[in-house]
Amino acid sequence: MPTTTAPSLADERAWWREHPDPQVTRTADRLILWNYPVAGTDLAPAHAAAVRFFLQNMFLSPARSAASVEIVGHASVTGEGNDAIARQRADKVAAHLRELGFVKVTATTSGDRQPADPGTSGQALARNRRVEVAFYTPSIEPEPRLPVEPWQPTPTGGDPPTGGGVAGFFEVPVEITIDDIDDGKIHATLTAIGKLKVKVSRGEAKNAEGIVLKGGKLSAKFEAELVGHLKGKLGFDPGGDGKPPSAKATIAGQVFGFPVESGFQTKPQFFTVSVTLGKVKVDPIELEGFTFELELELQVRIDIGPSPRLLVRLGISAGAPGIVAVGTIVGTVVVIAGCAYLVDEAKREGLQRALDVAERDGAAARVVYEAFGATKAAGVKFSNRRLEWSRASTVEADVRAAFEAGQSTVGTWLDGLGSGRTEKVAAWAAAYTAQANTEDFDKTCETVVRLFRPYDKVPPTVLSVLSDL
Repeated sequence: MPTTTAPSLADERAWWREHPDPQVTRTADRLILWNYPVAGTDLAPAHAAAVRFFLQNMFLSPARSAASVEIVGHASVTGEGNDAIARQRADKVAAHLRELGFVKVTATTSGDRQPADPGTSGQALARNRRVEVAFYTPSIEPEPRLPVEPWQPTPTGGDPPTGGGVAGFFEVPVEITIDDIDDGKIHATLTAIGKLKVKVSRGEAKNAEGIVLKGGKLSAKFEAELVGHLKGKLGFDPGGDGKPPSAKATIAGQVFGFPVESGFQTKPQFFTVSVTLGKVKVDPIELEGFTFELELELQVRIDIGPSPRLLVRLGISAGAPGIVAVGTIVGTVVVIAGCAYLVDEAKREGLQRALDVAERDGAAARVVYEAFGATKAAGVKFSNRRLEWSRASTVEADVRAAFEAGQSTVGTWLDGLGSGRTEKVAAWAAAYTAQANTEDFDKTCETVVRLFRPYDKVPPTVLSVLSDL
């Protein structure tokens, strides 16, 4: 029978001395911090940054978050006291999270009983010296919305009189752009959507239809008049000087509950907010000797995203949906009848897209660094790029940690190629740096980062793209 060589503590320590960098593996709902020092329990700065990045979507209010965080410590099979070592690793990660304000945190140990890699090599043992972090968010039933009273036309009764004062009705669906704002940072469009009821209160009804409608839709002239009436009541302010962007509705009418819905869409204006105003009245329109009384069953939609001018400055194609830089979207406020609604999803989405950009940039920078031969000059350029992300980091958007996660993923992937690493790096050099020098480092990074696929809501993982580079 074949024999299995027991892991050697000396070999494990020797491997770690040659490969001391903390390593991270991330999935959608789980983070694995591995390659702890042999018998070491301290949380490395790189691991701490990875934890913050992983839990970024909870950072807006960690103490009030409904999500719970579960932490499990693990150890390799060498040495003694592995239960205690694994427990201390988990406890120190939990303590870090509690310092950040998280309250629903549990830490347990599995000792050396659940190896991630059953092998006996130095790398296998490094994978087993780990802490696994997972978070769970309970499903929450939305609060019931108050009903919006449907508009009911007033019956005219009997035959319409002749001459002036004819009571004629028209009903037509509308979708009208009320405001389109681009201040160089934010691009927002405000659209009125609904059903328009038009009553002719002065003028001959049979002659009014051609003024109101054309081809079953509002005529251009009538729509222009309607937009003019609505513009004073609906509008968008891009904000600035610490103020968030805001959409304002001052229309009076029978409004119940102001239902607000938000979501995301595949277009550069990736965030959308819809507010149902219900039945509203609009001032009468005087046009070509006719008087038209109006009622709207109205919904207002706000589409918001980064300005195309900003994307050009960032070197990002507007065709890549949802990409946005730190601070571009800082939350949208919807103000109706003096009541403000802060739509946090816009802020969360903006921050998450900033993290995605940083992670991709970290991966691209590591690819370019390797392609330039991992020279000292390339290392300086890489460090300068990392420094720029450090300067851009905030408590809410730790883009430096995201950058590190991206570059670390590339490093771990290359290590896993074994003898194929040299061939892959040579292919990168031929594709990206054959006609360049290290002074072109940043320009080459921009070329590589564009090879990461565009996406809508969920970005492809860095790992899934690397084999195609």
